[in-house]
Amino acid sequence: MFITEYLNLYGKRYPLDDKGHLAKMSEWDAPLRDWFAEKEKIQLTEDHHEVIAYLREYFGKYRLHPVPRIVIEAVAERLGQEKGTTAYFHVLFPGSFKQAFMIAGLPVRRNCC
Repeated sequence: MFITEYLNLYGKRYPLDDKGHLAKMSEWDAPLRDWFAEKEKIQLTEDHHEVIAYLREYFGKYRLHPVPRIVIEAVAERLGQEKGTTAYFHVLFPGSFKQAFMIAGLPVRRNCC
């Protein structure tokens, strides 16, 4: 993790990496989540919050980013089969998994993004 800049938001300083992602997952909170979502032009809904919570839980447990198939299966379990599709995930996060990981405060996947 390389901190290259800081974002000052509501009196708190957030360390960002060279890709503009949160550099320390432990610094993530709701104001930062909302700031990233606004920056990405996403209006968060309860479905977004469910996916974000899952991504953070998974990464917290395994210290790995979940692969798309696992995320889609989790969305189906949490939100119902009709929403457990790649197409619905892209409705929520048009920028795909990279965008969802950023909003969830996960570190950048250095091997792909």
